[in-house]
Amino acid sequence: MEFWKLKALETDKSPFVNQVLDTKGALTHWVKPQLVANFEFATWTKSGRIRKPATFLGFRYDKKPKDVVREIPKENKGE
Repeated sequence: MEFWKLKALETDKSPFVNQVLDTKGALTHWVKPQLVANFEFATWTKSGRIRKPATFLGFRYDKKPKDVVREIPKENKGE
């Protein structure tokens, strides 16, 4: 079911303003930014990418794409 939602939004052009970093030759499929996806992952890399593995948890229908920002974890100073 998720495949068809994404397939319907597929586009040939990147929807990002900034240039996408090297994909190491991977085939890239772009979609129009109309859905919000929820992922679980361990941490961010130093270059700002999601450290793999990342697990798709589903779509978020309670958020609009324009309202999504990168979450920054709070430092735990009690440890």
